[in-house]
Amino acid sequence: MKHTTEENNMNNDNNAKSSFAGIGNKSFNFDKEAAFAKQRKNIESLTEANKMAIEVLKSISKLQSQYIRQTFEDMNEMMKDMIKIKTKEDWEKQTDKMKDGMEKATEHGKNLMGILSQSNHSIFDVMQKRAFENFEEINLNKKKK
Repeated sequence: MKHTTEENNMNNDNNAKSSFAGIGNKSFNFDKEAAFAKQRKNIESLTEANKMAIEVLKSISKLQSQYIRQTFEDMNEMMKDMIKIKTKEDWEKQTDKMKDGMEKATEHGKNLMGILSQSNHSIFDVMQKRAFENFEEINLNKKKK
């Protein structure tokens, strides 16, 4: 038997009304201080995570500026050396310098990825710890009732 949309809506309204019937008769105790304390802890955890993220960004920024400065110095020297190339050995030396530059760049990338990965884990741990504390608080409150 098919129901019309109107009949379905009416049934849903009746189900909702019956689900909430009697709520007005029950007393509801809301502990504002406990709620504020819980939110304060949540905000403290977020603040800690944000401070950690800012410190990581500062570190990465410092490393990047050092790396860029060094890269430009190395490139400047390579350009000067390229002008002086006269022999096959000079080309080999220059190729080795370019290879070293590439190795430095890849190592720098790996270092940055390591820093980011480690900081992401640390920040996640802070947030996860607070989430678990919230769950524990919920369980303790249920047991009290």
